[in-house]
Amino acid sequence: MIGLIFGLALAFAFTFIIFYVEGKSGSIYANNFIQAHHTDIDFLYEDNKIIVNDIYCYEYQGSSMNPALFEGNTVCFKRYNGEKLKQGNIIHYETTNNEGMHRIIAVQNNDLVVRGDNNRDDEIINKSQVKGVLVLVLYE
Repeated sequence: MIGLIFGLALAFAFTFIIFYVEGKSGSIYANNFIQAHHTDIDFLYEDNKIIVNDIYCYEYQGSSMNPALFEGNTVCFKRYNGEKLKQGNIIHYETTNNEGMHRIIAVQNNDLVVRGDNNRDDEIINKSQVKGVLVLVLYE
């Protein structure tokens, strides 16, 4: 499993270097294959995120998750499909007012109490607002 995650991390890093997508908006299906350990990988480039096998990555901005994460780190999430969430998971979520990435403090039926590691206030969100669960961090 560690080898697979490391392989994906390398594939993501090389994708940013090898492929340059210019002047396109919306979704772009890149029918390119990334050669990593003799494995071809299809990927999707959408909204400044690279998506591989339901894992998407983007550059973390902000300070709410310090000291676990810092601005400029690349964070990778597995799309949330109703799997069991537990205390300590770091999730990416979207509410009507904002988009966030915080740690789960408590699970209460269909609600989650979340808080940034560097924040004092909790936020309550519904599981339906969860977009992904953190699986990989590439530290700058």
